[in-house]
Amino acid sequence: MSKPIYKPRGDARYRVHRSEKIWVVSDGITPTGETIFGIQDSIERVIYTPKGDKNEYVQYDSHYYPLHSKSEFEEYRRLAINEDEIYFYSNYSLVSGDKEGIKKIISARFIFESEAGNHIYKGI
Repeated sequence: MSKPIYKPRGDARYRVHRSEKIWVVSDGITPTGETIFGIQDSIERVIYTPKGDKNEYVQYDSHYYPLHSKSEFEEYRRLAINEDEIYFYSNYSLVSGDKEGIKKIISARFIFESEAGNHIYKGI
């Protein structure tokens, strides 16, 4: 008996590889020049990596957002705790500038609300 010669073919659709729980963060500058890093929400989203692009994106509020690393989150938190260079708060965890409260927030990948990319209907 011969083996079939037909093979499945791909198409141009984006594939669901994995989903991840991430933080939604707002950013900005205070009147005194301090960087603001504010956790607004916790979401779980599918991670998209467009063909030919090494960056990862998530869909949120009908737009694609670049995904930031867990190590970048940890660096913001470290600066807020040790250097007082960042005003770090979390509406999600009800923490506002409290260093002990900031330490209790689990590091995760995140998106900045200010970095909305292409509208979902246009694709990535």
